[in-house]
Amino acid sequence: MARHKWDCEDDRDKAMALQEFFSSVYTREPDNDFDKLPRRVNNQFQEMSDFNICQEKIEEKLQQLNTAKVTRPGLSSP
Repeated sequence: MARHKWDCEDDRDKAMALQEFFSSVYTREPDNDFDKLPRRVNNQFQEMSDFNICQEKIEEKLQQLNTAKVTRPGLSSP
């Protein structure tokens, strides 16, 4: 029986097949030839006020979470 190019016998063959498959969508671009991006930050900014993170506040916020809304597998409410 003829082997298909995607038939793999070991991890190295699998890695090479995946690399060949996914590299077909890459774009080759020259090194150090980038368009200048527009400046998105102006000189006017507001400083962030100080804040504290502590175990008690994290536990308090976690207790306030509505876990009944969770629908993803592995995260259902007890």
